[in-house]
Amino acid sequence: YNKKNVCSYFKWNEKKPIVIILAHELTDGNLNNKWNLFNNDMFWLKETLEKISVIKDVNWLIKPHPSEKVYNSKITTYDLFKKYADNNENVSLYPENLKILISKKIFKCAITSHGTAGYEFPCAEIPTIICGDTPYSSLGFNIEPKTKSQYFDILNNIKKIKEMNILSVKKCRFFLYLKDFICVVKNPLIYESDITMDYNKEKFWKNSYKILNKYKNFNKCYEESLSNQIKFNNSILTNVKRNSPINLNLYKEKI
Repeated sequence: YNKKNVCSYFKWNEKKPIVIILAHELTDGNLNNKWNLFNNDMFWLKETLEKISVIKDVNWLIKPHPSEKVYNSKITTYDLFKKYADNNENVSLYPENLKILISKKIFKCAITSHGTAGYEFPCAEIPTIICGDTPYSSLGFNIEPKTKSQYFDILNNIKKIKEMNILSVKKCRFFLYLKDFICVVKNPLIYESDITMDYNKEKFWKNSYKILNKYKNFNKCYEESLSNQIKFNNSILTNVKRNSPINLNLYKEKI
């Protein structure tokens, strides 16, 4: 899709910029931050929806978190949208059957409280607003208000947000390289599982026990990486096979 397609789909005025708001699963991750502008993710979304409902010169797209179905929480993005923003023709809920590329040709800006959108969208050169402490905050590639008043002022003037400069984009991509490559080490002691799996207690522990019995046959990458983390008192585990020194002289700008 491009902006014209998206505006046609939602019957929006194509002259208005599109801002996407990435909601959180409202019961998960509320205590992960050292600080946040809002008491929890539900209050963040509620107050954000109330605010954007009176900002009519922007098209607002609200995207529920995909894990809402997994957690089956009693309060959802849909519930809050219907209560606080449903009567606005320039505010729409992201439909499940619609797939939109993360593209600066579509989105003027993105907003998240503290989610992965805070580095996914800047990697695509889309300015992104965050509302609290995150693993990537203060690294120079987000818009980071320090008070609610600042946050709401930014929403009021969101049309004036400038495009990201190339150094900020590079910082974000460098962070993503560290996070998804340098800091990824497969743990050989954990049976493969994920949040969406149909958890079978007996099967899970039987497979885990088999893995523990075979540990001596595993590649030692994880063990060496963990030992290295403990030895140097690092807060983050890094893959010893991938964390060779980076030549910063290769970069024209300072990182």
